[in-house]
Amino acid sequence: MRWSNRVLAKEIHRKHDDFADYFVCDHCHGEAKLKGIKQITGLLGGATPLHTAPGEWAVPLWDEALQKPGNADIDRLLIRKGGVARYDLAVNAVINTLKGDASRPLKWCKKIPVFIESGLTLPPGVLAMLKDTFKEIHQEDSNHAANH
Repeated sequence: MRWSNRVLAKEIHRKHDDFADYFVCDHCHGEAKLKGIKQITGLLGGATPLHTAPGEWAVPLWDEALQKPGNADIDRLLIRKGGVARYDLAVNAVINTLKGDASRPLKWCKKIPVFIESGLTLPPGVLAMLKDTFKEIHQEDSNHAANH
């Protein structure tokens, strides 16, 4: 089910104090408290988990081991160093998945800014894909991008 039309998640079957408090992410199957989430960050890459700011939830959009993209209603995309062997393959797969979701408006991706972690240099073809698909591209350090 889509929780508040924002996050791809489903309610886990057990007793709660508040029905809206506990959901399971359809991508990572991890439990997350989703109440109060104001921003969803889609992650591509990064060897370590991202520590998010209050009101933010990070959703991995690429599984390197399975070479498989994830899907979520994101507010921004953060591309991090490490954890991805071929950014061209990962970015292309994530773009196709996000754009291919028929439940979203056609130009939905054009509202999403992309943040690229400082020190990560993407090939020109990958940058062109990102510029053609998303709102704007920002190159900055991960701490600043994580708190946007």
